[in-house]
Amino acid sequence: MAARAWWLECDGRVDWPALPLEPEFEGEQLGKFVARVLVGETQLWREGIGHARRWFEETGGLDVPYSALVGESGNYPLGKWLSDRRSENADGELASYRVAMLDALGMIWSVSDARFEAGLDWARVWAKDHGGSLAAPARASIGGYAIGTWLSELRAAAQVPAEEQGALDPEWRRQLEEIDPWWCPA
Repeated sequence: MAARAWWLECDGRVDWPALPLEPEFEGEQLGKFVARVLVGETQLWREGIGHARRWFEETGGLDVPYSALVGESGNYPLGKWLSDRRSENADGELASYRVAMLDALGMIWSVSDARFEAGLDWARVWAKDHGGSLAAPARASIGGYAIGTWLSELRAAAQVPAEEQGALDPEWRRQLEEIDPWWCPA
């Protein structure tokens, strides 16, 4: 397989040595390589954590939609940046001091757990207002939260066998059964 040579120019005068790259090493991969080598990972981290800090100061947390674009030009992908940090942390690749910095800002390491906890809070409110029952119609909402849809999705997951993908987490089931043992008729 023939290797390609890339020359990177800096200040119009300094030619970087040719980098032999495989043909597949293009586009996004090349961009990541150039960003890490030329810009530096520390600078990229500072930019990301700076945007995360500003988001935290403005909203009080880091519940950032994946598609969120921030910054002066509105083109910094903060949601993606945080998602990448979650992946690095899950893979054991995120330095502990960086984990601590994100934790101090209220980092949500598991989006699905955070969504469940938010839904569970609304489920408690619903049950309190409805005699302890979570028998909410599919279109029911409370406080602007689509509790009926949330419960319908969890009931569907509860029907998936435990060993299969998409099955309801046993701890989530237990927490729902604490509110209403009959929340999910078999």
